[in-house]
Parts: sequence; structure tokens; C-alpha cells
Amino acid sequence: EEVTTRAEQVLANLESQEYDFAGRPRLARGEDAPKPPPTSQMALFTPPEQVVAELLREVDLEQLTPLAALNLLASLKQRLG
Repeated sequence: EEVTTRAEQVLANLESQEYDFAGRPRLARGEDAPKPPPTSQMALFTPPEQVVAELLREVDLEQLTPLAALNLLASLKQRLG
């Protein structure tokens, strides 16, 4: 039962077509999944330019596919307004 529940979570996440900045699907995190390493905390009202700059610093260009790069650019453009 736990396996099917987890599989349903992962499937729903894949069907939502959410991708991380490297272009990989964001998989639903299990309860016992390791937490990602903490990143520097941003201020409550961080200017969009600083947010975009921080996101660009975190991108692994070696793993970025052309499609993921286009998706990333669209996402960053949307953040900047």
C-alpha cells in the first residue's frame, strides 16, 4: 500500500510537468527523503533581479539540456515581469 501511494504521488508530480532548473522532473518527496542542503535565506522583499541572480548561480550548466535552458529562461523572464 505504501508503494502504490508513493507511486501515485510521483505520477501526479510527473503529470504536472514541473521541472527543476536543470530540466529534470521534480519528483514528489517522500517523508523520509533527505532534505536538500540549505541555501542562503533571502530577505522578505528581495528584488527580483537578486532572486534571478541567485537562481542563475545555482544552475548546473553541465547538466542543462537545451529545452531546460529555454524553460529556465522563460521562468526567469516571468520572475522579472
